[in-house]
Amino acid sequence: MKHLLLLFLIFSSGIFYSQEIVTISIQGFVKNYSTKENLFGSTINIIQNGKTITKAVSESNGAYVATGKVNVSVPFEVITSKSGFSSKKVLVDIKTLKLKNANQTTLQLFDELPFELYENRPNVDLSFTYNEYAERFDWDQDKFVAVPEGRQNQMNSKVDLAYDRVKNINTKLNAADSTKQAQHDANIDSQIKTTLAQADQFAKANKHSDAIAAYAQVQTLVAKAYDQKKFNNYMATASAGAQSEKSKKDAEDLAFNGQLKIAKDKIALGRSGLTIANSALNSVPMKSRATDLEVIALKDQISKLQQYYKDMDAAYKIVKSKKNNAGALIALQNVFSTATANSKFTLSSEISQLKKSIDSLSLILNPSINQTFVNNSTTPTGNKLSAPGQKSSGNAKDAFNNLDNTTKTNAASKQEQMENAVNEVSYENSMNKKLNEARASDDVKEVNKWKNDKDQLNMKEDTLTELRQYQMEDARLKNEYEKYKLDSLSLEKTYVQANQLQQLQIDKEVHDKNEKENLALVHQRQKEMVDQHIDQTQMQREEDIIKQRLRQSDMETAKNEVETALYLSNTENRKKEEQRMYDQQNIAADKPVLRNQPNYLADSNGNIYANDSTYEEVYELKNEQGFVETVIIRRIVVDHYGYGVVYEQTKNAQGKSSYTRNGFSITEFEWQNESRRKSPYKK
Repeated sequence: MKHLLLLFLIFSSGIFYSQEIVTISIQGFVKNYSTKENLFGSTINIIQNGKTITKAVSESNGAYVATGKVNVSVPFEVITSKSGFSSKKVLVDIKTLKLKNANQTTLQLFDELPFELYENRPNVDLSFTYNEYAERFDWDQDKFVAVPEGRQNQMNSKVDLAYDRVKNINTKLNAADSTKQAQHDANIDSQIKTTLAQADQFAKANKHSDAIAAYAQVQTLVAKAYDQKKFNNYMATASAGAQSEKSKKDAEDLAFNGQLKIAKDKIALGRSGLTIANSALNSVPMKSRATDLEVIALKDQISKLQQYYKDMDAAYKIVKSKKNNAGALIALQNVFSTATANSKFTLSSEISQLKKSIDSLSLILNPSINQTFVNNSTTPTGNKLSAPGQKSSGNAKDAFNNLDNTTKTNAASKQEQMENAVNEVSYENSMNKKLNEARASDDVKEVNKWKNDKDQLNMKEDTLTELRQYQMEDARLKNEYEKYKLDSLSLEKTYVQANQLQQLQIDKEVHDKNEKENLALVHQRQKEMVDQHIDQTQMQREEDIIKQRLRQSDMETAKNEVETALYLSNTENRKKEEQRMYDQQNIAADKPVLRNQPNYLADSNGNIYANDSTYEEVYELKNEQGFVETVIIRRIVVDHYGYGVVYEQTKNAQGKSSYTRNGFSITEFEWQNESRRKSPYKK
């Protein structure tokens, strides 16, 4: 026994737990590859199966932390990007992961995952970084960490080679004809102005993707120019425009996906949710996506469901009239065919109810049963009753308890969805705040760069001025020395030399005056450019704030429209419920016709119900998750003649109950009074 216990402990110590979905955490720093400077405002995305699992933004010190749930069996990508830099991506494969602890909540894949982004430089082609993985990581179960393959150095070597190649080309171009460079830059300038005008038109028309592409083309054109300083304003305008359009596009995508989810959820509810679903698809955030294939498909689905419910109401209206049972049966069968053909978005409880109504109506139209007797002792073939759902293993109380659990689960699920939505909005606001801080930091750096350039230019001009003064002073001393040597010459030569010296002094004063005027003009232009850049940045920020407020106003308007539609829908449903109660009261006045011939009702297995007996059967209808959505209590009352009557109570997860006798609606009083008697026709 001791040996067995020892073996159990040895094997149990090596147990690993396999789990399909795990929560991972990745952290590290983002830096500039060339300068090793920390990058603030870099975006880190974790993507799996083409969908973004989670994202994060680097802090002012370059640090980031990203946490999300991933599928272990599918590799995922970690992509880091920042304006002005080439995006970098790595591939992570953890399909061999086995958790050591089943209660482990978050898995740290790396001690640290650093990213060094490559700076975009004029004429440097880094397109290969978009298509290649900078590194690949595979899970090492023994080390219990993701280990790299070692691709990073190869990528760095390619980038260094690209930088060096363009550097050599630039060295040669600097020695080329300046006229050709000026002509080239003039053509680039013309193309940039045309492209910026197109981008502005796309932005005004809310064609955000086209506008982003146009701004990216402007940045590409700027990179092709020789004199980069001349095109700095264009680059700043294109970057600000692209960022603004991306923010608008992200906001529209968020609103669009939210309204799309509302429409899908409401369509899944059936008749009660169609009005809200239609309002969601026609709300303000959806107008720009009206031609989206998914929106068109959902609208078509709503149209089919509306026609389906219209046909169903018409069929049951014929049934209630009791004037044309044969026509009612055909109408119900047509509706049943439509429901089964579109079973993907038709409620299973409605299909079951249609089947029961068709069975009951068929029983009324064809009460005779084909029987075969041999020596008067052969058991007749029973008229089988089809099961409306999955037969419950317990009693009615157990079934109703399961239904209550479904209601509680749905309520908890809705609460969880609301909390997730609030958390997602808070997370988006936090990310946007960090991105705005990063943009503000970049703007400050840009202004400081302008000031540094200005200071360097001033220092250069001061140095040149001092050099010219030294040269003039040297020339003056040389002239005086020559004058001293030529004192023995004639007065005429001395007079001429004096005039030349005087003219030289005058030229020096004129030259100094011109230099001061030119320097003042340069300083004035630099100051105007810095002030203009600061004003443009401030105006862009104010414009972004105004547009963000407008988007919030539009989303609030859309929310009010949906709430109004929900109120109208609930009012309409109450009216329909009151009308159904009124119809049920009218039906309650009809008494069943006394039968004295057996109809040999049988259960789904063909067992005929005994005379002068009452039976109760409990059925459950479950959803895809296995939760009970509807409970059906069926009671079969057979009189002493052998004629059976089928009573059913149907209760859904919302707590609403309906009652039928042979498929026709009755009141709860009739259900309670008649379904417990051995003869439903005796009072």
